[in-house]
This record gives sequence, structure tokens and C-alpha cells, in this order.
Amino acid sequence: MCARVVPGPSESDGQESACVGVVPKRTVLCDDLIVDNIMTQLSIEEIAKLRQVSKQFWQCSTEAAVWKRRLERQRHYLPPVPPTARYSLENISAVEAERLLTRIKSLAKAWDVHEPPALHNWRFDARHAEVTEMALLPGGQYIVASVKDLARGTFSIRVFTADFQYSMARPIATMEIPTKAIELKAKYMTFRGKPGIMIVYIRRDYRHSCFRDRFDVNSLPVDYQPPANDRQLKYECVVAHMPLAVIEHLGELSYHKEKHEWKILAEQHGRPFYRLVEITTRARLSQPAIDDDVHGAPFVAVLKHVDAVADRIVYKNLDAGLGSTLVLQPNPFLPPDLPNAIMAFCIVPNQNQFMVILRTGNNPVDDAPNDDAVLPIYWAEFWDIIDGAGKAPVVCDPASRSNIHVSQGNYWQKVWLSDHGLGPALAHDRSLRPQLLGPGGRPALKPITIYVRMKHCDGVAFYSLYPAGHPLAHDPMEDLPPDRDAYRYVFTEEFMQFDMSTTGDETGSAPVIEMEVLPGSARSILYTVLASDRHADGTFDIWRINAVWDKGLQDPHNMDLVQKLAELAGYLQPLENHEVITDEGEPISGVRHLEMGRARMERISAIAWDDSIGRLCIAYAKNPQIAVYDFAAAPFRSAPMPPDSADTATASTSARDDAEPSGQAVAATAAAL
Repeated sequence: MCARVVPGPSESDGQESACVGVVPKRTVLCDDLIVDNIMTQLSIEEIAKLRQVSKQFWQCSTEAAVWKRRLERQRHYLPPVPPTARYSLENISAVEAERLLTRIKSLAKAWDVHEPPALHNWRFDARHAEVTEMALLPGGQYIVASVKDLARGTFSIRVFTADFQYSMARPIATMEIPTKAIELKAKYMTFRGKPGIMIVYIRRDYRHSCFRDRFDVNSLPVDYQPPANDRQLKYECVVAHMPLAVIEHLGELSYHKEKHEWKILAEQHGRPFYRLVEITTRARLSQPAIDDDVHGAPFVAVLKHVDAVADRIVYKNLDAGLGSTLVLQPNPFLPPDLPNAIMAFCIVPNQNQFMVILRTGNNPVDDAPNDDAVLPIYWAEFWDIIDGAGKAPVVCDPASRSNIHVSQGNYWQKVWLSDHGLGPALAHDRSLRPQLLGPGGRPALKPITIYVRMKHCDGVAFYSLYPAGHPLAHDPMEDLPPDRDAYRYVFTEEFMQFDMSTTGDETGSAPVIEMEVLPGSARSILYTVLASDRHADGTFDIWRINAVWDKGLQDPHNMDLVQKLAELAGYLQPLENHEVITDEGEPISGVRHLEMGRARMERISAIAWDDSIGRLCIAYAKNPQIAVYDFAAAPFRSAPMPPDSADTATASTSARDDAEPSGQAVAATAAAL
């Protein structure tokens, strides 16, 4: 047995020792035995409880080996990390590894209760600026925001750190822009061998300076559709890249230095922002998307509205080359004289395709009766991404097409699509992801969920498209040859076939409320805004905020669970005051109210959600404060550990990047697990 003897008083000086109260001789387990033999057999929850027993157990639980070993068992479930060598298995710190594991465990537990609680609420300052839009990088390290300077009224893109010091965030880089950025998105991507944050946004401006006196372009609603003959506006889709080497350098600089000294140190790694592409047109642009193609090269795509109709996708490889345009083809199974439009789309990089949600027939005016009991009609298609650089708009048949959905007059107002969850291209990823997946490995595909807000529905309908071969994928509409790679999404017979008998307005509230969705791969947020609570300046009040809870989405790789769910009928249901249960009364899907205490829900200017770590950020009009609600627990090092007289073990020899937490903080984390 490996043991260590703590010296006690000898016989010769026993009397003197007794006077000062020396603890008698005893035997304690050595640190190596605890780390290598005991903690390897314990769950994360058990380690969190064991570390409260004594200083020795606490110090052993902070050894990097404890948490790095466990990372290898969670390869498909870990929150994303920046794709740099800093987050490789060799370089990731013990506290960062523990934070990844603690978050996934505590979030799964918190999301399973009837009212998921916010475990931690904190705020940070945007530095004299109002946030108008936000995008959270998955994993919680960074926040990208479109901001308006409260003193000067100018606009910029600002990047904040959010996890270098837990509960603290601060701006590290700013890029000035002429007008307000809308539809902001950000993602970890690699550009010409340099991993970084890729940022895309839409910007509207005046075509000529003479139009400045006619209207304020920054006050237009985000979804403003100019008339077909309007020539006063121009649209720009802008893509910028921020190398992570620069970001990490800026994040580590102390704000306590003199301004001149700080600027010199900040400039050592070069400028933070690089503008890569500007797509300019007089037609409206919307729904920008950035992703890697099938070969790992970054590209951008954006929806273009020609004559006020969204009928084409403009896209471009960011490494080199000219742009291309794919134009919508009418569905040959529908009347050719009906107008067609794209409602939403997303990039599916592993298939080198776009998934597109389409509509035939115009939506009627909200207050006008719809005499047609069939229109509009909705369906989905996969479009191959074709290299048409330098050519005229490409018109081609879709690679595959879903069944049509007849709305019966209950038309769709808005559509959201969740992300595929693949993360950055593995070819350029220097983090622990490729190491955990192993040679030839690849990340597991997550389901793509479509959320639909209908005119006559008091909730939001949703359907999840699982990859081929998954038990919840049902039967594909197309035959897959035996030698074909099943690592892809395929339309099924049930895709988007919403049961209209269950999507009616049962409460009579549909005309006065609007449902909005913050989609996530596993967990989504559904919040309600009263029609009267949307203000002229674009801000709004939230009446109620809920969690979309679904067992299949939360744990899609748990084969025992999904096999059971696959046997159940009625998996597709409208959300809001509904809960799907099994015959035994076990809930499997529904909506649950989020417990956020006395959260301020008035005059909100921006709201963003990161489902990978359960973080919700809310910004307010004319206020630099941003509220952050964390639904996952995470260890943080902010206070010295209280003295422990029950143990005299020596300190661990491994390096620490933070101080130890207080006993209260450790207990709170253990309770969350």
C-alpha cells in the first residue's frame, strides 16, 4: 500500500509537544494513489463532492491529469473550444478542462428540471456603448457585438472576452463602421492557415448623399423590405476575420497598464481585423451565413431579394475567386404561375450543399382574410454548391426535394434553422477535438431543427432532421446505396409534415403575441413578445421566456434513449403549453419556463444564446450594461481556500493558472452537478 507518514512527537520531546498540542502520528494516502487509482474510478459529481473533504483531496482534484483523462470519454459532447494549440490536450490547463466537463454535466441536469434555473447571473459593461446585436462564440470565450457609441452616435463591431476571468468580460478590439450592422453572425474558422473568428454582417447605406436628409438608415427595422422600385438604399454583406493569435494576446494584456504602454503591447501582433469580402448590391440582402465547404475552405453565402422576392443565394469562397449565384427553380409539381420565395437556408458543409426552405404563393396581409384553403405551400430542397465563379446566375435542379406541406391558410410567418454543430473544419483545428476523435475521426452530426411560427398558432412548431442511419431519422425518401456514406442528412417522408389539427390557436392569443426562437443544436430558447411591446426604436419587451426541452435533441448519441424515442408516435408537436409524454407518463418533449429571478425584460435591444454552455446574454436600450445568465455551473478561481485543520497534506506540485476557490464556491458547483 502506498502511504505517507506525517511525523508526530518523539518520546524525548513528547512532553514539550504535548504542551503545544501537536496532532498524533497518522497515515495518509499519497497524492499519486488518489489521482491515479481513486479519482479515475469516480464520476465528475463524486469528484466535486470529494474535494470538499480536505485540502489534500481538493489539491488532487485540481491535477490536470484527473480532467484530461476524462476528456477522452466525452469526445462528442464537449462544448466547443477555439481551434488553437492553446486548447490542445498538451496545453489546456486543469481549470479549463474541468470547466468543459463541469458545464456539460451541470447543464444537462439543470435543463432536466421543471423550471431550469439560472445558476449564475452577472453583468459586464460595453464601455459607453449600446449593444444593438450580439453573437456568442460557442464555448463562452468571446462575444462579438454591433454597438452604438452613446456619446458620439457612431457604430462599430466590438469583441469582448468572456471567460479568461470567470464572471468578467471586457472589450479587446473595435472596428469602426459607417452605419449600423444588422444580422450579425460569428464563427470559429480558419483563413489561409490562421485560425480565428470569422464575422459576417449586413450593412445598409445611402446610395447617394442627397438621400441622407430624407430618412435615417440606422432607424430602419431589421426586416425592412424596400419597394421593388426603390433606389435610395444599397446593401453590403461584409466578412471580416480576426486571428485568434491576436485575440489571445489582447485578452491576456492587463488593463492596469498605462494607455500608451498598453497600445504598444497590443500592436505587437498586428491589427486585429481583416476585411475579406464586401458584397454590394441595390437589392436587399438578408440571412448571411459563413461556414467551411467540404474541403475545409471558408466561404460566405447570403440571401438576395430581387424585386422584393428572395429567390437566389449569392456565395463566395473567401480564399480566392469570384462569387457565384444560385437561382430558385419552380417546383415542377406545383402550378407554374405561382410566385416562389426562399424563407430560410443553411449551409451543410459535409454534403457541400445548401438546405433551403421554400414557399409557393404569397403570404396574405395579416389582417386580410385568406380565401384560399390550400396556399401557401411549403417544402425543402438540398442544392449542390456549384463553382460558378465569373459566370451568370446558375439555374439547376435541386439534388433532392422533400414532400410539400399544405398550410390550409395557416401561413408561416417566420422560419429558423439550427446549426449542424460540426464546428470548425478539422483539417485546420489545432485544439483537442482532432486529438480526441483520433486518426480519420470526425465529429458526430447533430440534428438540424426547423422552427416555424405560424399565423394561427399559439406556439411554435418544430421538426428535427437527424442524419441518415440515426434511429430518429425514420425512412429516407431516397435510396442510399450500400457503399454510400451515410454521414449526411436526407429528407424523410415526415419532414415538415406538421399536423394542422394540433397547430391551431387554442387560446386565442395568436393575434396579440409573437413567438421568437433562439435556435440551438440541443437546446433552444423560445420567448414571447406582445405585439404592443415592440417599440419604434427597434427595442422590445419580453413577456415570457421558456426553454425548448426535448430528450432526443439533448442526447442524440445515447442509443438506448433514442431507440426508445424512435418507437413513439407523435414526436412532432407544437410548442407552448404542450408536453409530449409516453404511455407511462414520462415527458419527452415540451416547453419549460426558465427561472431567472428578477431579470429585467424591458426595452431590450439585443439578445443572444449559446446552447453549448447554456449562456443567455441580454442588452438594453441606451444602456451599456449587458446581463449574462449562465444555466451551467463552472469552476472559477477567485478566492483563497479556507484553512483546513483536519488535514496536513502538502500542496500539489502541478502548476495552477488561478487561485483556489472558496469553500462556498466549491460547494455550489458540487450542488449543481
